Amino acid sequence: MERPLRRARIAPYAALLLAGSFLAGCEHRTEPRDTPETAAAAPAWIRTECYLGMNIPGGGQVSAAEWQAFLDSEVTPRFREGLTVFEASGQYLGQDGKLVREPTKVLLVLHPDGAEHRARVDAVAAAYKKRFKQESVLIVRTRAQVSF
Repeated sequence: MERPLRRARIAPYAALLLAGSFLAGCEHRTEPRDTPETAAAAPAWIRTECYLGMNIPGGGQVSAAEWQAFLDSEVTPRFREGLTVFEASGQYLGQDGKLVREPTKVLLVLHPDGAEHRARVDAVAAAYKKRFKQESVLIVRTRAQVSF
């Protein structure tokens, strides 16, 4: 009877040691941390997200074929270097004051900072609004640390 009781006392300490080892491993880095000097020397990158609502005013939704055609004709030619699209569920307060819920495509592009890339994103948003009669396209830009 002494053995199971002894194991029961040791188990919590072993779990703490294992958790400590695991958490310490989360902080492991193979390269040095950024300093103000290295951060300033690295090229500035931007993470841009475009939230593209799939409801069409007046009724209906952007179909899979319409989305693919838009992606092929408007987005891919502007961002041949790469992009990511994922599906989301969004909601917002429309200009008429009503809550709108709709399926959404999120276009994620990582690109060097600069006017040319910003103009590409803005052109995609403008084309989407025009083609699918959207009130707006939400664009979020944040600085990003990127490595390949």
